Amino acid sequence: MSLPRTQSERIYTYDHEKYTENKINRSASGIYQSAAVACDSAVGSSVGKKILEQGGSAVDAAIASLLCNSLLNAQSMGIGGGFFMLHYSKKDEKVTVIDARETAPINSSHDMFKNCSKTKGGCAIAVPGEIKGYWKAHQMFGKLEWSELFKPAIEMCNNGFELPASQAKFLKYCESKIYESVPLRETFVNRINNEIYKANSIIKRPKLAKTFEIIAKEGESAFYNGTLTDTIVDEIQSAGGIVTRSDLQSYECLVKDPVTYKLKNNVVLNSVPPPSCGLLLNFILALLDGYDHPEFSLDFAETSAQFNHRFIESCKFAFGLRHLIGDYVLKDTDRLHQIMNNENLIDEYRSMIKDTCHPIKLYGSTDFRIDHGTAHTSLIAPNGDAVAVTSSINLVFGSKIMGENTNIIYNNQMDDFSCPSSEFNSFALPNYKINYVGPGKRPVSSMTPLIALNEDKTVRFVCGSSGGTRIITSTALTSARNLFLNQDLVRSVDDSRIHHQLCPDEALFEDSFDQDVLESLSARGHRLINFGHGGSAVQAIERLPDSRLHAVCDGRKGGAPDGF
Repeated sequence: MSLPRTQSERIYTYDHEKYTENKINRSASGIYQSAAVACDSAVGSSVGKKILEQGGSAVDAAIASLLCNSLLNAQSMGIGGGFFMLHYSKKDEKVTVIDARETAPINSSHDMFKNCSKTKGGCAIAVPGEIKGYWKAHQMFGKLEWSELFKPAIEMCNNGFELPASQAKFLKYCESKIYESVPLRETFVNRINNEIYKANSIIKRPKLAKTFEIIAKEGESAFYNGTLTDTIVDEIQSAGGIVTRSDLQSYECLVKDPVTYKLKNNVVLNSVPPPSCGLLLNFILALLDGYDHPEFSLDFAETSAQFNHRFIESCKFAFGLRHLIGDYVLKDTDRLHQIMNNENLIDEYRSMIKDTCHPIKLYGSTDFRIDHGTAHTSLIAPNGDAVAVTSSINLVFGSKIMGENTNIIYNNQMDDFSCPSSEFNSFALPNYKINYVGPGKRPVSSMTPLIALNEDKTVRFVCGSSGGTRIITSTALTSARNLFLNQDLVRSVDDSRIHHQLCPDEALFEDSFDQDVLESLSARGHRLINFGHGGSAVQAIERLPDSRLHAVCDGRKGGAPDGF
């Protein structure tokens, strides 16, 4: 049987961060006694470790790591974007959610994109939440001085850092946009030969260093109601954006409780409530938890095909509920909460998973849309605290707008809203009204960090991913392999992945996926599409039976863990 090897180009372009092409890079891993950091840049992990060694908290280490990662993965995240963070306090045995998702400007409306772009330029920029979120997290859980957390990133900006291969590839892909923009050109083009910087070139960002220095000295108010505010507003509005000073002044970072689910083995899953898709992640794992999973299921074609079929079907039912997720403050998610709090309803959904596929309408609504372009950090501190944080500016290099004075790359998160003037977003995903643009609203996001706790309240597993719609499925698949099948974490991350988001009705598989398993899945009715390799990158840490920490950074994007 010959299976298709074509990519679904209408969804997966370089704008959507396809990290590697038809190439498997073994993930970097490390085993540590007390603390571990898994970031999608090796420098970010190293900086996080050093902050912990200095007596910093898990949040201190995460913030310092994120600031450095915003340089090394500038195509994915930065202070012009936003994030979701899970924080676990071992002392209090409590998980806290920090929601620093971007919001729509006050002057926005659901029909504002009739005459302007949703994906690039000023109109695509939502109110950034990154710095406000760092500040809130530090106020609640920080130990070191705020300014200390900026020193590694400031030093990198001033002294220079090696351009990672992943960022160099996306710079090349966005070459025309880089040359069109004076700030981007000054930052990423070699003045000697007028060429885009290549991998391993030394990059300096002195203007961003000054921005960091001001925020380090003055705190979050410098960004939202102080020294930098008017400059930020001018940079956005000069690009055609509608963010105002009032938008920045009124932005609020939200503190929430996690959405949770207890597995049969008493491990408790903790993820982020709407507008994150944490409920969908928990739902997929809840469905899979109802099956018996022999430990070596993935080593044999027949049992592996059964596991992957059930995984695909669980994903399809989850994405069929996706239209129920909207901004948390709108309280439109009661139905999903009811399902997750009712084992009978979960059993009912599981009973609909048969040995073959159903017509697509049986799975639920196909009206949804999701974002892309992210970076993730997982971290466990010596005192047992943990952080899982996923940050984003949406598509590659966000809105393609960089501030001439601040050197901030601004997000294009307005594309994550649904819009009645267009049938699909940049992922070929249909629109739905609950996610229409509205003043102050937060768009729905696929970012789904996860912290799993043992019955004794120790951290069992910390995980998260980058990769748009595939954040949900790659985090779920890695978690299921490790938590249900007791698969080694490196293999859980490295083994070929399969993805289904219901619309389009396609199961996307990686190049090296087992041929016998694919033939079995095809026989069960799945339409299979080969998308090469990459597209999502997982950063995860597991606690081993002897209490040591095993950290893994996905080879699809690069990076390496660190710890002690």
